[in-house]
Amino acid sequence: MKFLLTALLAGFVAADAHDERAKCISQSQPNPIWDVYPGNITGTINSTIAILPIPYSLARSIIPAKYTILKNAYQSLLPHLAHDMYPAVLQTVRDHEVRFGEYKIDDFSRASIDFPFVDLLGDGHTSFRWSPTMLITAANQMAQHGAGEYGTTVYPATFEPECNAYEFTEDGQSTYFRARGEIDGKEGLVDTIFKSAERQPADYAGFMSFLINATNQPSFADGKQCDYYVRLFNTTLSTGENAAVPVQGSVRAKMNLFDEEMKWDSVFGVRVDTAFIENHLYSCEGLRGFDGIGEQKMEIAWPHEPATTNSTFLPAFSLSGMQVLANYLISPIKRVVA
Repeated sequence: MKFLLTALLAGFVAADAHDERAKCISQSQPNPIWDVYPGNITGTINSTIAILPIPYSLARSIIPAKYTILKNAYQSLLPHLAHDMYPAVLQTVRDHEVRFGEYKIDDFSRASIDFPFVDLLGDGHTSFRWSPTMLITAANQMAQHGAGEYGTTVYPATFEPECNAYEFTEDGQSTYFRARGEIDGKEGLVDTIFKSAERQPADYAGFMSFLINATNQPSFADGKQCDYYVRLFNTTLSTGENAAVPVQGSVRAKMNLFDEEMKWDSVFGVRVDTAFIENHLYSCEGLRGFDGIGEQKMEIAWPHEPATTNSTFLPAFSLSGMQVLANYLISPIKRVVA
């Protein structure tokens, strides 16, 4: 904790020393919980989260062989997901007002493709989210250092938009997010474009429950330390007029995880701003038996009264021209557990 406080103070001083012209004007709302949890790192993350279906065989080849994938756990949440598919999770994020008590660091953007339901401890039960690679704002060395402490490969990156989690297209119908980075001469990128989803499956709540579960699993990269990171979907940031917006769109990604550029079409997700509490460099072993953060619900704001359909979601995944269709009709889940 002493090191963490020293690092935060250093980041705070560096922020004051920056040229005023380099500072972003964020559209994110203020951190509503910093004074409630003064002994923790807190902040807000305005984001788009989506499920990216990939063949289970590909997931198994990417996730280190020493870790079991808790397939039954994620299939219990996504019972209609094809058995030969795995639900990777895309997160494109703007971290805002990250602070430890009175001390703050500069805002930054990041993008990652994470792999939930990984059995880090080998107990056959506790789900962790493997987060091996991130693109992070190049100017924010503190954020890069923080991610690197877990063994995460970090691409120092530039983002469009520069200061927010997404930007609307000229016609106002879609949002886009673009990240570009380079490490060891190799390019990394994440491009997304999403529009508000127009159809509401009868059991869309189950899909949202999966996203809450997956994004609240403790994360790791090399397994030495874990990031015990709790996203709160029930603050003023994501309720009422700020409720989450379901989205559908396309994603393109290139990073060290994959041999080739990856593309997904018609993927579903949610655009939402949440508060978070972070326990940095937490003992992974201390999380043995972690069963989730209790029941959270995600309030949904449809742009208009949506049609309800019983049809299945069929996001398309492509790699070297191969098309794989995954079925995403999801059953309701009463309790969010790993």
